[in-house]
Formats: sequence, C-alpha cells, structure tokens
Amino acid sequence: MAARREPAGRAARAALKGLSTGKPGRQTELLFPAARRANGLARIPKLIARLAARGALWVVYPKSSRGIREAEVIQAGREAGLKDSEVTAFSVESAALSFQRPATR
Repeated sequence: MAARREPAGRAARAALKGLSTGKPGRQTELLFPAARRANGLARIPKLIARLAARGALWVVYPKSSRGIREAEVIQAGREAGLKDSEVTAFSVESAALSFQRPATR
C-alpha cells in the first residue's frame, strides 16, 4: 500500500510551526535580522537579550552594496560581544553572517 501524501500547504505549515516574523520572543533559537545599511547594525545589542543561550544570530545583508560591507557586520557583532562563525549566501542578492555568544568555561 502506498503512503498517503499530505497536501503541500499542510506540510509547509507543519514545517514552519513556531516561526514568526516581527519582534522576537525571549529565548529565540534563531534570529535573522536584515541590515541594508551599516546603521541597521545598531540593533544587534538589543537582539542579544532575546537570543537563547546557545542560539544563533544570522545578520542578512546585501552582497554588493555601498551601504554595508561584511567587515562592518563582523565588527558590529564583535563589539556586541558575539563570536562570528560563518558567512553564507542567503539568496542571490544577500549574504548572511552567523554569530553566537562565546562559549563559557
């Protein structure tokens, strides 16, 4: 007997359960703030308060932009006390840089 397939909409809603947009709640595991210009990085310190202890903050920014550079994203995260770990293509036009809290001993 063949397995019954769920309608795509129902499967997508189940996969995205718990995902929200707008103001993040407390102890959020993953945050994806977007910054089109360097001044958009100023909110990183406020977002850290909403990040779970082992959560990740992925700053999404345009790949080719005069308004923001990867070095500025790294600097903003480090100044906020975070450790940068990787950069990846988020889309054709955007990159994302991952930050976490430093490990405590």
